[in-house]
Amino acid sequence: MKMMSKKRGLNLILTKRKLYWLLLIPSVLLFTAVLIYLPEGKKNYSTIIPLIYWVVYYILVKSLGLENADEHSQ
Repeated sequence: MKMMSKKRGLNLILTKRKLYWLLLIPSVLLFTAVLIYLPEGKKNYSTIIPLIYWVVYYILVKSLGLENADEHSQ
């Protein structure tokens, strides 16, 4: 029986777009939960979560070398 060369399943190549969505969805959920559950006087602390998201995103992009990966794939 001949082996098929088509890959099936998930494409596990990490790109900036995939990393963006991988980190964005949990951060939005966390931001919403923190905004709902924090008391009125401390809801301002929920704005820290998007800042943390962007810091983590750019650190991972730089450390994984993804800054040029998307430009070459198009």
